[in-house]
Amino acid sequence: MILMKDWRRGNRGALGNGLRAALAGCRICSIALTVISRGKQHEIELQDNGDVVINSTDAADADAKHATVIILGFPEGKP
Repeated sequence: MILMKDWRRGNRGALGNGLRAALAGCRICSIALTVISRGKQHEIELQDNGDVVINSTDAADADAKHATVIILGFPEGKP
């Protein structure tokens, strides 16, 4: 049997690791992370103990042309 790693694609675990790394970067740099998808707005926060808190609300201004929108909110005074 010949295994071809070239044909393997990332799975949910790989995607989850990438999201955790991106969320940790936002936490370190004090950047707010908001995701708008399917008419819902999700504000995602990483807590000091490693837990993730997601506050979801209806997104009244969701653009139907975009499936998912990611918004990074930089604090005042940071480039």
